[in-house]
Amino acid sequence: MKFFFYILWIALFILLSSLSSHYDTQELKINQIQIIGSHNSYRLKSYAPLFKYWSSFKHPILKIAMAKSLDYSNDESFAEQFSEYGIRQLEIDIYHDPQGGLFYNRKGNKLINEPVASGIEALKKPGLKVMHVPDFDYMTQHFTFIDALTAVKIWSDTHPNHLPIYIMIDAKESNKIKLVKKKYCTPVLKFTKNAVDSIDLEIESVFGKNSKQLITPDKIRGDYKTLNEAVLKNAWPALSEARGKICFVLLASSQAKAAYLDEHPSLQNRLMFMYSSPGKAEAAFLNMDDPEKNFKLIQDLVKQGYMIRTRSDAQTNEARSADYSRFNKAQESGAQLISTDYYKADERYLTSKKWTNFQIQFPDKKVARVNHVNTAASSEKVSYLVN
Repeated sequence: MKFFFYILWIALFILLSSLSSHYDTQELKINQIQIIGSHNSYRLKSYAPLFKYWSSFKHPILKIAMAKSLDYSNDESFAEQFSEYGIRQLEIDIYHDPQGGLFYNRKGNKLINEPVASGIEALKKPGLKVMHVPDFDYMTQHFTFIDALTAVKIWSDTHPNHLPIYIMIDAKESNKIKLVKKKYCTPVLKFTKNAVDSIDLEIESVFGKNSKQLITPDKIRGDYKTLNEAVLKNAWPALSEARGKICFVLLASSQAKAAYLDEHPSLQNRLMFMYSSPGKAEAAFLNMDDPEKNFKLIQDLVKQGYMIRTRSDAQTNEARSADYSRFNKAQESGAQLISTDYYKADERYLTSKKWTNFQIQFPDKKVARVNHVNTAASSEKVSYLVN
């Protein structure tokens, strides 16, 4: 009988320990975990004839900027990225097109003697458009911003317990490519006050006005005077409050950011955060692409309370050499948002020695990693979150 109670006590202890660990994990704040995101999440492989054209050039600028750096693809839908690969951050490039039709013709096709008309009716409609580089690198899973947002909302609604999803909105204002004549380039519009307002309006059209599904600057600021003050006081919500929610972060030119802040100091009544500089009133998210170069700085800023976005790979370099040093540094730095082009390996590694099975994932496809930089977690024995 004593043996029975001994076994029962051990089982109960294990159960309570498990429940305690689960509770503690849920009470972590959203800046106390690290997640993996996809870079240019919507982008499909470049149009093959155009890519072949770029690849034929011997000029080093075109060779690196086009043929090498564009040799990747996000073939998986947003839903597949979320469900199959544990992605919890997306990056979407948008272009202003208030009248519609600005990008219907693809002038770069002139270089390969092909018709310029895309034949895509969605490109004729007014509204923000999604693509990497107009005229030259235009293959995309979603032609309009609203369509891309709708895909996110559908998945989120059907997975209400997911960890918060971060969406970086890159407001593009140029399609200039060195050595390419202007006649092949569609003039791109600037993100003026009306243009940045339209981003919020399109988000609102999909998620609804005053949506509880969004993590917004106002919700983080609370009663603090500025958003930055709230962040430095670690006013981020707990995971238990943030599950099922979406957070938008704007990456834009200084002029576009000024327009977004105009009449909205510290991002009051705005739907998006923005990548800013430490200490500014609106600063909550910071963008630092290189975790090796900025390692100590990232660690310091994470400890202060900021959310940092960095990259585990770039320009397809790591996928060609199986170099994980940058990813390791990104994890060790404490940067919360780690962006990659390779949440799955490039399949060409099976047939070509030019590629490797380089793949950025946490062990056993876990979705998040407890951040040892701003928690009591050990850097040697890291804990992971399943969903």
